[in-house]
Parts: sequence; structure tokens; C-alpha cells
Amino acid sequence: MVTISFRCAIVGRVEDTFDVKIDDTEKVSTFKKAIKDKNPKELKDVDADKLQLFLAKKKDGEWLLEKSDAA
Repeated sequence: MVTISFRCAIVGRVEDTFDVKIDDTEKVSTFKKAIKDKNPKELKDVDADKLQLFLAKKKDGEWLLEKSDAA
């Protein structure tokens, strides 16, 4: 088992990124719950299972910018 660390952001709050660590054997539902647990105020009205997750990396390996059309 390996622990994976993800850098996360909430849409519209890119300057406030946060890290979430989960084991590589965990399910996406566990990852979503960890995201919600890190942001109880911002996500208080959202059920963890309703969170939408997006990979913000382009094919060339560059990260999407908040103000880009693709974002």
C-alpha cells in the first residue's frame, strides 16, 4: 500500500489549494470524503458523493490555468 498526495483546488478558489492524502487502494468515494473533510465551510451544502472531480492537466503535461477557455 502506498499513500498518494493530491493537490486540490475548488473552482473559483485556485489560490487556496490544499493537499489530500489517501492510500492507493482507496476508492474515489473515500477521496471525495477527504476533500469535503478538508473544506467543511466551503462544502457544507454539498454531499461528498456529489462532488465532481476534474484532472486539471493538459495532454502536454501543463496545468490548466484558471482563466483559460478549457477550465
